[in-house]
Amino acid sequence: MEKATRQHTKEHNFRLVVRTIYAHESISRAAIARLTHLSRTTVSDIVSELLEQGLVEETGTGESAGGKPPILLKFCQDAQLVACIDLSSDQFRGALVNLRGRLTHQSSLVSRGDTGNTALQNVYILLDELVSTANSPLAGISVATPGIVDTANGIIRRAVNLDWADQPLRQLLQDRYQVPVFLANDCNLAALAEYMFGEMKQATNLIELKVGRGIGSGIVINGQIHFGDGFAAGEIGHLQVIDNGQPCTCGNRGCLETVASTHAMLQKLRTILKDDQYVSIDTILQDYQEGHQEVCQVVNQAGRYLGLAIAAFVSTINIQNIFISGPIIRLGEPFLQVIRSEVERCALNLACTATSIRYSSLGSEHVLLGAAALVLSQELELF
Repeated sequence: MEKATRQHTKEHNFRLVVRTIYAHESISRAAIARLTHLSRTTVSDIVSELLEQGLVEETGTGESAGGKPPILLKFCQDAQLVACIDLSSDQFRGALVNLRGRLTHQSSLVSRGDTGNTALQNVYILLDELVSTANSPLAGISVATPGIVDTANGIIRRAVNLDWADQPLRQLLQDRYQVPVFLANDCNLAALAEYMFGEMKQATNLIELKVGRGIGSGIVINGQIHFGDGFAAGEIGHLQVIDNGQPCTCGNRGCLETVASTHAMLQKLRTILKDDQYVSIDTILQDYQEGHQEVCQVVNQAGRYLGLAIAAFVSTINIQNIFISGPIIRLGEPFLQVIRSEVERCALNLACTATSIRYSSLGSEHVLLGAAALVLSQELELF
């Protein structure tokens, strides 16, 4: 084991003080020293550095414990911004996000199915606009993309919908914008957003299943994204659930995406109803709520397949907090109950008893929030 140097200790103490201030609405130097077990001198020196950097500000005085009232410190949430991009849908979305996860500016670009270099140019267009709009320094750029992402080297190994293979996106963006750049799969970042900003922030282990045109999942274990040895952990959408089923974009047949995605449901209903105008999740939602027989059959079958996939997670890694996100959540509690029932049928009863399956509460911005969380955790080390 490498012996800690003075520099390592200084960096550790700095991170500890920053995280402590970040975790509180306001806090005194003395309270920081008590919580971190650092000396008051060490805390005072680090706070002085943070004040100089503009990451912390003094915000009045607290209650006196008998002596001079303590000066309170507050983390400056707008001191820096993160430029975030979400490439996981037909509409490329961008946002500037502050250090507390608040979206301060949003923009979007209809991709029209653009792929290859055209898709890359669209990324530049979005980022150029975000960078020019930012009124605070950028802590970094973060990109959420579908596909297999080598997060260690910043390379998109394969993104079928974008027609990218071995795309060195981190290097391209760092060369262009001269700030730190982070990349990850969109489902991984949705799970990270749930961990940092969701209603179960205290849950250090969780899974998020993102269901829309495609299906994927993100896994957080001990507060860290589990990427897998080959960066493909959570690619549940390409688990084969039907022998010799419909062709999938991955080249296989009968994958979960071919029977349980919103695209698959729409395709099946157009065929059954002989109606090419059956085109949106809104149509499915209305007919499902009204009890339309064919629609309920197709939707509930998709729910059972999703339940089967979740049961595999429950039985193998036994994570008890499972969230579902994406446009599919608008189908409401009846659809969620179909999923739960299938999980209970397929997984070990003892494992199911303590498992919570619910919809994400973060809304449509959850992937952008996850992209911001990646920079907050890895670049600024705020959690």
